[in-house]
Amino acid sequence: MITVIPKESFGEVFPNWKAGDKVSRLTASCVAGSISYISQDDHYPYVTFNNSSVKDEYALMLLLSKQHAGVSFGYFWDAGFQIGCVAYVNEYFLEFTVSEDDLYEYTKAFLIDASEYDEETEEDDITERRVDCRDALQLNFLEYVAKQSPENYQLYELVPSELSVVPGFTLGNGFELEFEITILENLADDLEIYLKPLDYGDLDSVKSLYKQGHSEYWKIHRDRVRGYLKELPNEYHDDMEFFKAIIPLVAAWVLEYAGDNVRSDKSIIEMAVQSDIDNGYGASALEYANIDLLLDFDFIKAILKKQHNELMNLKNRAKANPELIDAEYIEELVSAINQETGKNGIKNDS
Repeated sequence: MITVIPKESFGEVFPNWKAGDKVSRLTASCVAGSISYISQDDHYPYVTFNNSSVKDEYALMLLLSKQHAGVSFGYFWDAGFQIGCVAYVNEYFLEFTVSEDDLYEYTKAFLIDASEYDEETEEDDITERRVDCRDALQLNFLEYVAKQSPENYQLYELVPSELSVVPGFTLGNGFELEFEITILENLADDLEIYLKPLDYGDLDSVKSLYKQGHSEYWKIHRDRVRGYLKELPNEYHDDMEFFKAIIPLVAAWVLEYAGDNVRSDKSIIEMAVQSDIDNGYGASALEYANIDLLLDFDFIKAILKKQHNELMNLKNRAKANPELIDAEYIEELVSAINQETGKNGIKNDS
């Protein structure tokens, strides 16, 4: 969920955006996801998203901040044993966190201050008001960040470590809370890749976008690429050149989004096998290969000689298609491979 401070800028930041719109089309970027809900609540307007990762939404904050000077953006989250949000200001992302225990105590103080506290029903009352208090903390933090001048911002730049405790943060009801701010100094650089325009007709553009960033964790790269492929225009699902461009940069699993013509091409499947090996992914090429290719004895034998672990995928496809692939066929493949490779052969375990 992304919100905007000051709230008067909301309409300028999200002009004519509506539920169902794809973010990539609205922004001419590669930020994945679509708008699920827009609230123009008087207290704080916000936008929520479908099919987007946290990194996509951070990237959207970065993109919007480049377009709207003087506006602060906040991403709200609530997970595990802590709550908080991330705000973008003055070329930095700041992450605010409060533990569940602190949130409990804050909610209790809120009830006491409002003369609504009852010791006998404390736990139920706090559970009921927890979300309201969480939202108030998050919004209060974002407003706090939005008011910082460049001079005051030196407070964060001069701390000796990435994690600092900022005391004396007083909320509207007079409750003073210590909270943690993690300065995410390198996040903006990592997100720049999301902001590139994607031209499917330019394979160099495609390759630069789909390759893993230098500091990008492999799971983040996988999720980012999956986000792009979920929004792949229909005409590219059977585009051989497109998949030849991206498979070596990712892994065989991208064939999940390929059409049958692509999955029927031997060179594509061979490339997918090699990509799994090169990029450290588990074997998966034969999960996606056209069934007719699986019946090409010499082709599949060459695949299994190169990547023994594809045998399990072949067996799984056989279970799903017993009328086409039987145990005898697989046994013949294994036997032929072992005759050619000797001690470097392949086991046909059940």
